[in-house]
Amino acid sequence: MKVRRNSRGTSEINLSSSSDIAFLLIIFFMVTSAFIFKDGLKLVLSAKSKETKIIENLEDISIVSVTNDKLTLQ
Repeated sequence: MKVRRNSRGTSEINLSSSSDIAFLLIIFFMVTSAFIFKDGLKLVLSAKSKETKIIENLEDISIVSVTNDKLTLQ
């Protein structure tokens, strides 16, 4: 008596290692990429003091406005 074997293959594709490879590629490109640091506004802050200063003259006040288009000082 002859035994018949099932010669059909599975129609599923194993994707478990694909997520591992994608994760490793993301880590590789993050580590090897160049980081660009841009300088911002350099501010000189006064030293810490316990005194509170009250500004009586409005001419001593500066207003800084920052928008997408420009930086203005008043």
